[in-house]
Amino acid sequence: MITVDTSHELFRAICEEYAILKLPDVENEAEVRLRLVDRILFECLGWPRSARVEVQIEEDRADYLLRDDDHRNWVIVEAKRTAYPLANADGAGKDGTRKFKLAGPAFSFGKQGAWPVFREQVVRYGAVHGTVLGVATNGIQWVAAAVPSRSGKALESEQAIVFASLEAVDTQYERFFNYLSCDGVRSRTLENHLLQERAWAVIHCSAPEHVISPDNVRPISRTPTESDDYYRELGRAIDIAFSPVEDDPHLIEHCFVESRESRDADDRLARLTELLTEYVAEGSAEYEETVQDESARLQADLAFAKPHHGTLAVLTGELSSGKTTFLRRFYEKTLPQSVRRHVRCAHVRFDKTPDLIDAKRILEAIAAALEEATFSASGSQKGQFLDIYHREWERHKLLFGDSETTKRAFVAQQLKRQHDRPMEYAVRLMELAVARHRKLPALVLDGFDHLAPDLQKAVLDAAVTLFQRTFSVVTVVMDDATAWRINRSGADRLISDYATLRVWLPRPKVGEVIYARFNYLKSIFEQQKRSGAPKASTTIGRGMRWTLDPERVAAFVRDALLFDDDVVKEWLAQLANYDLRAVLKLCRSLILSPAMKKEDVFVGFATGTFTPLTRPKILRALIKPQHQNFREHPQHPVHNIYSHNVREQHSPLSPFLLLALLEQRLAQDKLDKEEIRGFVSIGTLVKHLEDCYRIPALITHSAVERLWQSGLVQPYDPSLQVGAAAKIRIKITPRGLLHLRWAVEEWDYMREMGETTPICSHEPFEAMTKQSRAFHASSNEDAWKASSRAFAKTFICYLLSAVEPAEESLLTWTQKLRQKWIPAGCRAQSPLV
Repeated sequence: MITVDTSHELFRAICEEYAILKLPDVENEAEVRLRLVDRILFECLGWPRSARVEVQIEEDRADYLLRDDDHRNWVIVEAKRTAYPLANADGAGKDGTRKFKLAGPAFSFGKQGAWPVFREQVVRYGAVHGTVLGVATNGIQWVAAAVPSRSGKALESEQAIVFASLEAVDTQYERFFNYLSCDGVRSRTLENHLLQERAWAVIHCSAPEHVISPDNVRPISRTPTESDDYYRELGRAIDIAFSPVEDDPHLIEHCFVESRESRDADDRLARLTELLTEYVAEGSAEYEETVQDESARLQADLAFAKPHHGTLAVLTGELSSGKTTFLRRFYEKTLPQSVRRHVRCAHVRFDKTPDLIDAKRILEAIAAALEEATFSASGSQKGQFLDIYHREWERHKLLFGDSETTKRAFVAQQLKRQHDRPMEYAVRLMELAVARHRKLPALVLDGFDHLAPDLQKAVLDAAVTLFQRTFSVVTVVMDDATAWRINRSGADRLISDYATLRVWLPRPKVGEVIYARFNYLKSIFEQQKRSGAPKASTTIGRGMRWTLDPERVAAFVRDALLFDDDVVKEWLAQLANYDLRAVLKLCRSLILSPAMKKEDVFVGFATGTFTPLTRPKILRALIKPQHQNFREHPQHPVHNIYSHNVREQHSPLSPFLLLALLEQRLAQDKLDKEEIRGFVSIGTLVKHLEDCYRIPALITHSAVERLWQSGLVQPYDPSLQVGAAAKIRIKITPRGLLHLRWAVEEWDYMREMGETTPICSHEPFEAMTKQSRAFHASSNEDAWKASSRAFAKTFICYLLSAVEPAEESLLTWTQKLRQKWIPAGCRAQSPLV
């Protein structure tokens, strides 16, 4: 991408060459294009050389059709000879700083001027190719107007800018570059300038102001109370109680939330496993009795290698239904000890396996998990290597003997084979478990929901192959969405033809999960109490020490932080996109956040005047758990949907508008009872925001990528990396829905976002600064509410100045904003006017 400074230097070099030649007025348009227009467009303004020249349109030809690297048409350029004047050079503003009526005297004098060129050529050519700008130039003068496909009286009312000479271009070169360069046109800088009364959704602002600077990082300092031994003990207990279940055997035992479906699955899987382990015991005993010599052993091996009837199970469920935890709990806790000792479980977690780039890597991951399960339970690999490949070893001995040299050569050969054929190695490890160790192999293939469709198919292929070739229990684990996509692609036939057991798990309710964690928290305190450890104490009122029975802390924290409140529980669930691991992380963050002034609640709890914290305080703690002001961060679940910019082009409502469009599609698809709900192609979103709000594609693409990275939208294909290709379909997530609701209903969210949003108009900035100071100086809840609401109204009035009332009928969410926050008759001035 060429910079404006480099471009300016190139332009001056072209002008110097033109001046040295001292050419008279060039009568030939081709000569004008060659010496001036071509070089300025392609060398200075950065348009790709793929632009079409002399484009046939009906019986005429357009001189230039400028397009970007994505082959999108943007500008029609008509070149005239230098002797043909396009603009009257008299008067001020002929250096691109003023707008003139296209059909006015500045561009129309007799049969000459830019007006007849636009009327007879540019508009017609632009309509055919769908361009957004038209340019007429004689190499010296440059006239540009936004004329998408209009004609007649509408065209006569259009405005244009003009650079009346090469000297005018040189004087205002940065403006010329921003208006007509490839990047500038794609950002719609000139179009928004010409059509500002219909282009308020984009604001050009080089120096926005902030009520609170985003660089002003102000961590919340903990009070002395929160740094004493009591809080340290509470923090340790919370860390333990709110850890991920799958990483802790104690949590698996105490915190897995059972359901009717999980109990039924436990029973069915246990009965099948018990029957299969009985067969393993019988088969191993028979196998041992038949082996009298090497020949008999080889025959027994060959007989045992024939396919047996194991089980291929498919475990599906909603996101965060605890599928991984269910299986770990089943094989480590639920399965009776008498059966468990005959089972060898290998759990493959593809989501924790790096570099899964092809099917071979999938098989290598499976073989590695089986190898770890085999040799961690039964000794070193070296001591059993000949057992794994005993059939090959018997043949090798007959041919080459069994010397140490022969063994080393054999091992090297098999290691190479093991590397080249990981599926064969996996089969041998599973056979070894049954034939030598009298164990039933239980292979779990889990965590492949994020993989590309071809790799998901590779996982299913491996599952079916291992089921067919070994006596084992192979379990495939996937989310509902993955199962649905696999079914739609036809790959489900790989599983459906062989699956002998299908299990579905629902996602437990967030309240049930939190309740189980607080019960576990109580058990931690009870254990500390039984161990005889001294009770921790904390300081309350006037430096007095107070010892609180730790057993009561769990109930206190739950009640104080409204964890029994349905609204707060739904906030946590949606903010985590119903990922229960993220819910637990949020709970832990909320409980330990210094934003929650818990010492005040402790005093009330001790004195019997306990009142729980309010929802607004909970919301503020979720928005800024560790700081006094909101900080945007990709890993933080709360994001500002009132702010977005690409360099100096600010479009504060573009994230909000994108989420509103996606929510409307989701709601309509629910009404229509569509199977696939809420998905819209990025190309459709780009076109809508361009047509209705003149938001450039560059800004919309950037906003989509930001929403995607923040977890507010998700793609149809979860394996896709963050990007904004036109054909990718996305939908709004639960987190996105919550942000949209907060953006309309919660003035605390509006105030926190508004304080750090770049403001491009000084008048609302001054008002918001005054209202923000009033809020932070308030000493009671009523004053906080009043100043917070006043700030929200000013901020929303500023934001809605970027939306034309005529367009609001397309988006009910902007109507909701206006009706809720803007008084009748209030209409904020656009920063562009």
